[in-house]
Amino acid sequence: RFQSGTADITFYNSSTSLEHVTIKNNSGNVGIGADSPGAKLVIATAAGANTQLRLERADGAETGQIYMDTSDDLNIRNTGGSGDIILYPHETQGNTIVKNGSLGIGTTSPVNTAWGTAINTRQLSLEGSAYGVITLQGSATALTNYSMGVGNNRFYMAYDNVAGRHNIVVNSSGYVGIGTTTPDALLDLESATPALRINDTDTNAPYELKVDGGTFSIKEVSNSRTL
Repeated sequence: RFQSGTADITFYNSSTSLEHVTIKNNSGNVGIGADSPGAKLVIATAAGANTQLRLERADGAETGQIYMDTSDDLNIRNTGGSGDIILYPHETQGNTIVKNGSLGIGTTSPVNTAWGTAINTRQLSLEGSAYGVITLQGSATALTNYSMGVGNNRFYMAYDNVAGRHNIVVNSSGYVGIGTTTPDALLDLESATPALRINDTDTNAPYELKVDGGTFSIKEVSNSRTL
């Protein structure tokens, strides 16, 4: 049964007088279990119960749910089927997909089988037309802000966003560059005075290979002795 007047339209149970659906006259807002919906659609249940919106195929074999559980956590689930959860923030600029527990941004295939299968691994995959980048910030003042990403046939491992500097780069040949984005050897160190330090922790006897002013030297650091 429903009743209306000059105010709202209400569908209710005539035997219990419980209101099930309310359509507000002044706003058109619809409430299911809510007699004063403050949005276009509000679904409400009693405290301690799940509040659920279910999308179901006609045969009932495939269902999707958006619900607030009894712990006040928001859940988006694909139940009863093998499909994925796909979010399209923009029609032509990629998507976000959750597939078997792995997350893909800009790709519909987030699982790289070199690491295992969709069952025994959980992976995060980013794909962009130019670069795929993850940025990590360790403080509210942004003094620690690094990015890692791929693009231009390189893996940029530690880009310092504050200093604007690439610290470690691996190119398509497997060459590692420290202080350079174009390494020409398996390990390429470049700076005004590039140095490589090797330390024996058993004796705490570090040695340093260094180039300074065009001169190559090997130094025993503990006593500043050049070999």
